[in-house]
This record gives sequence, C-alpha cells and structure tokens, in this order.
Amino acid sequence: MKFNIFRNMLFAGIIACVAGIVQPALAADNLDTYRDLLQKHTYTINFESITPEPRQTERDKVHMRNKVEFAASEISDFTNRPMKCIVVASGDNRYVEADAGTGLATCQLVKGNETFNFTKSVNAAGEVTYYGDKKGSVTAEATDSAYQDIYGQGMGASDISRLMNAILPDESLPEDAPHYQKIGSGWLPDGKNYIDYRGDFPGSIEVIRYYFDQYALVKIASGIYTLNENGEVADGRRCIVKITKFVPVADENYLKLPEGLKDNTKRKKEGEK
Repeated sequence: MKFNIFRNMLFAGIIACVAGIVQPALAADNLDTYRDLLQKHTYTINFESITPEPRQTERDKVHMRNKVEFAASEISDFTNRPMKCIVVASGDNRYVEADAGTGLATCQLVKGNETFNFTKSVNAAGEVTYYGDKKGSVTAEATDSAYQDIYGQGMGASDISRLMNAILPDESLPEDAPHYQKIGSGWLPDGKNYIDYRGDFPGSIEVIRYYFDQYALVKIASGIYTLNENGEVADGRRCIVKITKFVPVADENYLKLPEGLKDNTKRKKEGEK
C-alpha cells in the first residue's frame, strides 16, 4: 500500500496527541469559516475524492440507487473509482451529484420534505439525458429526516462526509458521527498552511490534515490506521480529497429539477385528506 507519504504527518499527529498537545476546540483557525457554512447549510462545494474507497462489491458498473433508502453518501460503495461531486445547500434545500467519470452521475435533490433521486447520463456527444422512475421523469419521495439526524447529510462520498463532519462541534454532529479533536497546525515550505485533527476509535486511529492556500481550503488528506491487539499499527488506508470550490452561497441553478426532467409526483390538493 502506498501509504508512506502520510507517515510523517500522521506520526507527528499521533505523538502530539499522546503527549497531550491537543489544541482547544474553540481556538480561531482557518476552518472557522467552513465550519460556520456547514452549520448554516449554505454553500456550494465542488470536490474530487482522488483515492477510491475500499471496494464493497464486484458490481463496478453500478453507480446509483433509485430506491427509498437512497443515500448519496453511499454512492461509492459500488465503485473503486475516483469520485467527482457537487454539493449545494440552502437551508432545507440540497443537491448532491456524484460522478465516477463513466458518463453516468447519481443525483439527489432535496426540496424540504420532498426528495428526488435521479441519474444524469452524458453521451460521447455531450448530450444529457435524465432518468428518474423512467426516462425524463421523476417522482418525489418523502425526505428521511430521521436518517439525516443519525447519519448526517451526505456529501456524495462517505469519505468526504466523514472529513467534513470531523470539524463540526460535538453539538452539531449527527448521532452516528465519529468525534475528532484538533491536535495541531503549522506552515509548509511551499507557503501553504494546515490544521490537523485526530480521531481514536476501537481498533483504529484516523489523522486528518486540512490544507489551505492563504485562507482557502484546497485539499484534505487523511490516514486511517488499523491496530492489532497490542495497539500497534497493522494496516492503513489513505484518503485524498481535492477541493476545487467551496463558497458561501448556494448555486440556485442546482436547487430545482433540471430541464429535461419532469416532476411526476401526485400531490394531494389543499384540504384533501
């Protein structure tokens, strides 16, 4: 496993934490702006999860679930390819698009208490076709608020969902989210600065580094170490996410059904039981 590029950063983080050098969670840092946007649910994010997540199934060509239990954060369970994602949020409205570079992207649009799950197909000529229940139409499902309370709002790939949740204060974390602590920060020779977080879990450790160019978040790298019964590192996995856009406004063009996709939802009329 090509994990050596993280050894210095992760080892330093582990030593710092073991030594008790854990920085106060409330200390101001470059993540404050991003933490605030995530808590307010107002942003547009474009990112690429460069390192594929662990392979879960042989069905590499399947990249979507159009069922009630659809969860955008679980898209990459079906693929071992890098994932490009778009996430847009504005209050209770939210759009997630996950594309593994196959010409087929899985999309989820949440409009309050309604959720639309559909796929976006782009052919070699650049022509776009949408599929919901069938070609060109989609039916809304009830938004699963209870699921979001437990697991949080997906970011299109479970790695980035976890890495974004890691910077949230405990009171803002979904019920099932792991907890992390800030363990350090500093500057690199190329002029970029960074902030490190660490999470300790039964049988594993994760150390995350958030990279900034000036004040802009441009990359997230993490290393997950699996420990043996003696507490020694037995294995590991790296995760690299390139952030190409993270702005404090929602791109409203994504928060409505696209042209070419008809809303086929049968809604009750006002006063109808």
